[in-house]
Amino acid sequence: MSTHRSFLEIAKDIALTKVDMWLSEEEIDEQLTELYSELQEKENGVSWFYGTLEEKLLAAKKMREKMTNAIKSLEYSQKRLKQLVVDSYSVTEQLPAHDEFNPIKIMKSSSVEVIDEDKIPEAYWKEVTVKKLDKKLLLHDLRDGISIPGVNLKYKEYPKGLK
Repeated sequence: MSTHRSFLEIAKDIALTKVDMWLSEEEIDEQLTELYSELQEKENGVSWFYGTLEEKLLAAKKMREKMTNAIKSLEYSQKRLKQLVVDSYSVTEQLPAHDEFNPIKIMKSSSVEVIDEDKIPEAYWKEVTVKKLDKKLLLHDLRDGISIPGVNLKYKEYPKGLK
């Protein structure tokens, strides 16, 4: 095996070897032993590689924040422009010339403004019931050995030392 292969290339070969149906168990064990020893030589780079991914992730999050702010700014500009047209119309009762490139009309819509909820009659209220699983209690009871129908205790491995 070449020592110039990346960590991901070696990990990919390990995954493929584990499911290779043309190899015997002995051949799979032999190849996995070689691949794992090659991988161990590269493992000190895992933390560095993870760190570079973390830097890229932070940069992407900052870019997303900038894009979100730019979108909010554009939406605010649109809202202000609409309000300018409405305000101008309320003063002058005139709109810009109407044509296919400028199809502006003033429309009226209605909505409810709640002033004091306590004064609203009961007929206008609806009851909402939310039913939610208490996963913390389920986990606690499953760890205590209690058998609960419909759920299993699931274990997940994770690398400690990487955020």
